[in-house]
Amino acid sequence: MIRFLYLLPISIVSILGISQGEERVVSYNREVRPILSENCFTCHGFDKDKREADLRLDTEKGAKESAIVAGNAKASELFKRIVSRDPDEVMPPADSIYKLTPSQVETLQLWIDQGAKYEEKRFDYPPLGPHSTDLTACADHLSQVDPPYRYPLAAMTRLKGSMKLSHRATSR
Repeated sequence: MIRFLYLLPISIVSILGISQGEERVVSYNREVRPILSENCFTCHGFDKDKREADLRLDTEKGAKESAIVAGNAKASELFKRIVSRDPDEVMPPADSIYKLTPSQVETLQLWIDQGAKYEEKRFDYPPLGPHSTDLTACADHLSQVDPPYRYPLAAMTRLKGSMKLSHRATSR
């Protein structure tokens, strides 16, 4: 029994596919856009009347022209500002209601170091009929929309038998 307990952490690591030195790939749409949207786009977004410092972070062109050096976070003005300890330089401003967590700063740094790739807004999802009740069709649709859904949905669709969603669940 004790031998089993020693092997349990190794088994969990191998099952989850976690390995040391494996760097996560940061997704703009899933991780970066929400951070920038919540903390930066109010002053550096699409609204030209509210935009400050003529800086747009909501477009790749605007961000890379003046604030981001793709592949080098430490040379990027955006990163320098978010880690600055100077109250006159730090972004979001010290007197602002917006604050970045250490995890968000790390995500932004990793994203910039990985090339600061912007992704198109994802409004081009494959259509799924409004009355589709077939779980497999729903799983296929969701796996195309957002790849992280692939694994849990694959497990759901492996269940034996024909699973149908209730009409009530799909009519919302």
